[in-house]
Amino acid sequence: MDFWKAMKGVDAVVMAVRHKHYQLFDPDCIIKRSVVCVQLATASLPDDNRIHRFFELGFEMKGMGQGHIQRIERSVRKNK
Repeated sequence: MDFWKAMKGVDAVVMAVRHKHYQLFDPDCIIKRSVVCVQLATASLPDDNRIHRFFELGFEMKGMGQGHIQRIERSVRKNK
């Protein structure tokens, strides 16, 4: 299935299961489609550079037991 085709007309995406391709999402590609992205599954979090970019673009991301996510968020918000 083509993920972007499936997202046509969608306002939000909730990633709540462990899929490797979630880790590879391009934040800039998602924001161009005006989609809200909510990450729930900490096992499928993207790398720190992608997390940083998500925050720069204004996304919200929460990860239970993942303190580094909050540190990245504070760093990005402080520099805006």
